[in-house]
Amino acid sequence: MDNKNILSIDELLDMNSMMLGRGMPVQNDGVGYNKADYGACANYYYGLSNAQIYDLAKRLVKYSETQLGISKDMMRETAKYYRTKVENDSNRVNGVSIDISDNWTKVGFRYNEDFIRVMRSQPRHKSQYDGDSRQWSVSNDIVIDTLNKLKLVGADVDNALDYANNHSLIKGAKAEKTDVFIVFNEDRICVKFNYNEDIINEIRKIDKSERTYNPKHKYWIIAESQIKPLMRSLRDMANFKMIGQDLCLAQCINNFTNLLTRDRMYDIIILIKQKEDDIAWQIIKL
Repeated sequence: MDNKNILSIDELLDMNSMMLGRGMPVQNDGVGYNKADYGACANYYYGLSNAQIYDLAKRLVKYSETQLGISKDMMRETAKYYRTKVENDSNRVNGVSIDISDNWTKVGFRYNEDFIRVMRSQPRHKSQYDGDSRQWSVSNDIVIDTLNKLKLVGADVDNALDYANNHSLIKGAKAEKTDVFIVFNEDRICVKFNYNEDIINEIRKIDKSERTYNPKHKYWIIAESQIKPLMRSLRDMANFKMIGQDLCLAQCINNFTNLLTRDRMYDIIILIKQKEDDIAWQIIKL
């Protein structure tokens, strides 16, 4: 910031963090935010929209001299400066900001049913909601995708995207692929994997006449003609592992130990021709 009378965004965020750290307002004691400001600023993280930055600076004016130790004139000038960055049609209520940690990223926004619908549509194992703090989080490998989906429903995420795209933890985040075990049985294929909503959604795109689900033992039977298209659609989220037809029962049980309990073995084993020839696992590469 060239103008020494204008506080930087990082300085404003530090002040916000300090004010929030003084706790929720329970009485008029002159410590921390008042109720209205606390509610507005509690979800202000990094990558704030320009309208949110202006809103934060404007709210901090009243606390400048009493709690922040700076002049009101400086804070007013800061708010005035950031006001010039706000486009006429921008609204702070549409802003989204983020707080990135080692594996998860908080996504902050004011209550918005469209935004919530987007968050709920994310894979269950990669998103979570904390009812106590009323905060959403997603795993780091889907932060960019989540922000882009929020943008489609009207969220102001440009600054959040810039912040995420330049953050080392997001750059280094790699989507964990799910192991998908398949067994060929003539013209049908058994497909087994740990719960993954994205994979399930792709399987459900297959015509119902060519797929069935075993709810008891939690695996799919898919027509052989559909397996290659399915593998192509899942190449970014799945590691396919094939069990050959000649695998002996003892080795089959050993290989499936991590996925199935012994009482669930039979439905899988009967799909494999019971020969004693030994065969190694193969990872299929497209």
